[in-house]
Amino acid sequence: MLRKSILFSLGLGLLGACAVSPEDYKIGTKNGEDYYALDIQGAGGPNPTHLKFWSEKLCPQGYRVVSAKRDWITPGMNPGMNWYDVTIACPAR
Repeated sequence: MLRKSILFSLGLGLLGACAVSPEDYKIGTKNGEDYYALDIQGAGGPNPTHLKFWSEKLCPQGYRVVSAKRDWITPGMNPGMNWYDVTIACPAR
């Protein structure tokens, strides 16, 4: 039993160490705004649902899209999907 609880604690510790922080996406601050870089997948442009989800996670106080450009096309099972480099800005924390 003790061994299981130790392994469980180690697993939780590893999950915590792998948690994503907004600082992982931050590329700089300019004019009182923090800038973040994201990779968003989509068919004809960045998927609005994914973009909104990640942007609101990083910038709960509001955000604006600065740029979005196609990065690469997904080969294989889903060839119609593209990846986009998206830069967002939000008020500095």
